[in-house]
Amino acid sequence: MSSYETKKENTKSYLLEALVDLLKETPLSQLTVSALTRKAGVSRGTFYLHYLDINDFIKTIEENLFLVIEENLQDDLFYDSGLSKLRYLIAYVEKNYAIFQILIGKNGDKNFEQRLIDLIKQFIVGNIDKNNQHFNIPKDYILDLLTMSVVSIIYTWFDEETPRTSQEIIDIIIKTRFFITSRINRRKSQCLMLLI
Repeated sequence: MSSYETKKENTKSYLLEALVDLLKETPLSQLTVSALTRKAGVSRGTFYLHYLDINDFIKTIEENLFLVIEENLQDDLFYDSGLSKLRYLIAYVEKNYAIFQILIGKNGDKNFEQRLIDLIKQFIVGNIDKNNQHFNIPKDYILDLLTMSVVSIIYTWFDEETPRTSQEIIDIIIKTRFFITSRINRRKSQCLMLLI
């Protein structure tokens, strides 16, 4: 890597660290280039070499996060063997924990949050029809239940003072998924017994 590329990567890293620090106390809508560059120890001129404005900076970060997720997940989140896609997603969030936490947090970007929910939903949708044939629950309800259970677990993870590891989060997601399925099966059995 050339010295220019190294400097460029360092600048991006400094700006990202400053963003994380600033968004802990400042809403995204009130963030300025001056505050960001001052916190990062980077000149405004250097910032403008890489980004058009603060919105371009945020959009670039978000697009890079989504690009990696979309390239690596492609399809169904829960139904691949070994849950490798779910494991990848949670490990990637853990690797970029601070940036996900602030973008989804109270001072974050609601559009980013909704896009993440929609993306998770997209990766869950694959096998709902096949696995719903015995329950006869409308697809939208199952999709929302599965999506929001994953999202709620991620939100809880972000709120923890001492965050759990990605493996612990994966285990929780898997256990809650089986908990929901077993509750539905038990309820279905009880209903069938009432009919007999």
